[in-house]
Amino acid sequence: MPRPEARAAVVRRREQDDGHARGRGLRPEEPTELEPGDPWHPEIGDDGVRLLVDRELRGLGRRRDLDDLIGLLAEADPEERTCTRAIVDQEDSGHSFIDYGRAEAPRKLVRAFENAPARRTKQRSCQDMSAISLTVTVLGTGTMGQGIAQVAAQSGHTARLYDVADGRATAAVQAIAAQLEKLVGKGKITADLRAGTLNRLSAATSAKDACAGADVVIEAVPEDMALKVAVLEAVLPSAARGAIIASNTSSLSITELGARLKAPERTVGLHFFNPPPVMELVEVVRGLGTSEDTLARALAFVKGLGKTPIVVRDVPGFATSRLGVILGAEAMRMLETGVASAQDIDRGMELGYRHPMGPLKLTDLVGLDVRLAILEHLQREIGDQFRPPAILRTMVRAGKLGKKTGEGFYTWVDGQPVAK
Repeated sequence: MPRPEARAAVVRRREQDDGHARGRGLRPEEPTELEPGDPWHPEIGDDGVRLLVDRELRGLGRRRDLDDLIGLLAEADPEERTCTRAIVDQEDSGHSFIDYGRAEAPRKLVRAFENAPARRTKQRSCQDMSAISLTVTVLGTGTMGQGIAQVAAQSGHTARLYDVADGRATAAVQAIAAQLEKLVGKGKITADLRAGTLNRLSAATSAKDACAGADVVIEAVPEDMALKVAVLEAVLPSAARGAIIASNTSSLSITELGARLKAPERTVGLHFFNPPPVMELVEVVRGLGTSEDTLARALAFVKGLGKTPIVVRDVPGFATSRLGVILGAEAMRMLETGVASAQDIDRGMELGYRHPMGPLKLTDLVGLDVRLAILEHLQREIGDQFRPPAILRTMVRAGKLGKKTGEGFYTWVDGQPVAK
């Protein structure tokens, strides 16, 4: 339904009905209203002009240079220059319909934009999140933060990395550059894609600079609610109004995070999987206060990254973490009671159940400390079925955290697991 403050507008139709569903049956000067969130809403026609102009204007939130727009019309085939357009000021919901006649199209286009109010959008529409370049800020430069920033930049977005530790963001960008160079050498990406990705990727030196005008802010700091709140509270005033506030948490409450940030409607979980450039899934977690608009924009953003989203309710461990850690914990108990070796436990799941990676090898990749934190949280929230195995606590205390320290359930040499 249209928003209450939306004003009715006049539609002028062409002499011949072109068959567009929204255009049939409209009479001259018949009032109508646009649906909210549609910055360019075609009432009649599906021609080249619409495609050209929509591509340039869709939800940009600012007026384009009129010469550019006239140029777009001039490039279109003369037989394709008639269509009815709606120019929307999303902030005031003011709607104007202009019928572009063939001979007068450029003049009427100028008139339309001279008479229309400046279009200042409070937030990107869900269509825009997958269709145009956004500014994406990633807070935290660990494995997940680096991977998320790389995916965003490779997908055409401006990506900024920030970390409170001096030099970490710059080092992360350098690590991403090295990874991209390897991919070029293997023929998996082109040199042009590497160059474009790095041009869109930067290391911010301050929280304010990192989030200035950001459309999406994603935190990827350790699994500690107080830390996540502190990091986001410090940077959100600099982000764009209506920016999506996303957490990469694999188990903590999105509802609680949104409430403590005093922005529940804009807060959502975007749980990427390790490594983000490779793994297709993103778990989109809807908190109790997450708005329909934020959820729709988050889903569109994820799809624009080339990922597949699943939507889950905000419950402890969501969907994937609960299943993943319970399997991993049972594999650890089997190892500590001598049922089988780590390598054979993993082979059993890889070959017998078609898992791409066994539960112990995956724990090494994720980080034993991360798995321990998730299990402790789920034990408190759900029950003792998530009690961490003794072997996990012992290895974390010994600093054997998996791939990132060189040793966990496997020894890691040049990034590859070697059975002990």
